[in-house]
Amino acid sequence: MRKAICGAFSITLLCLAVGAPAKAETLNIGGTGAALGSMRLLADVFEKANPGVTVNISKSIGSGGGIGAAIAGAFDIGLSARPLKPKEREAGVTASIYARTPFVLVTSRTEEETRMTTSELFFIYSGVITIWSDGTPIRIVLRPKTDSDWEVLAGLRPDFEISMAAAASRRGLPVVFSDQDAMSMIEKLPGGLGTASLAAVIAEKRALRAITIDGVAPTLDNLANGSYRLEKSLYLVTRTRPKELTRRFLAFLQSEKGARILTESGNLVVASADSD
Repeated sequence: MRKAICGAFSITLLCLAVGAPAKAETLNIGGTGAALGSMRLLADVFEKANPGVTVNISKSIGSGGGIGAAIAGAFDIGLSARPLKPKEREAGVTASIYARTPFVLVTSRTEEETRMTTSELFFIYSGVITIWSDGTPIRIVLRPKTDSDWEVLAGLRPDFEISMAAAASRRGLPVVFSDQDAMSMIEKLPGGLGTASLAAVIAEKRALRAITIDGVAPTLDNLANGSYRLEKSLYLVTRTRPKELTRRFLAFLQSEKGARILTESGNLVVASADSD
């Protein structure tokens, strides 16, 4: 009888062990909206290949927010469109560039109106040119002066900050804080015009068209050969000693499959990521 009881007990333990689900693992990622769409695509594939793993992608909280959350331990991976500042580096995190993406001016207008010159854009932001070819008002959607978009757009030409300052001083132009909210507003506004990253537009399947500037289209090839000059560099921010699941995700991102997902969603992959 005792042997029967022991045998039954052993079988029960074996059944519990076999039927027990794998320990759930969670990865938290967030930061700049420019990178969120591509990260969601990567997360979906990673989860399917790793049963029991959940990858949480937060809403956009900007580069500074992503870095701060990584420092605080709220994010395993922070996403940033800028390198670390000295005080951030001293806080125990590192940043590695993983991709570059064209920084684009976008509109929901017809394809015929997606070719502009630098001078036309200067006068549009200055308020000299205020309508599209069919008479529809051009409605500029601005980002805050503290946002990286402002700095990148200023590089369009040496005096472009003058036209941007003029736009910022015009009454009635909306200032939108996240990439996703900005793209949504440009999509909905008749005559909307604003800025975005090509990666966000493609990965999120936005109903927006990127503008060709001075005859140069914002493609990955043109970014790679230097003919298209406006870009955003995207960084992965982690603790200096990330957890094992974080390392696994970073390895997947740098794999052939991860690189393909990034490229197809508008990112020029940086093969050997440099730590900041």
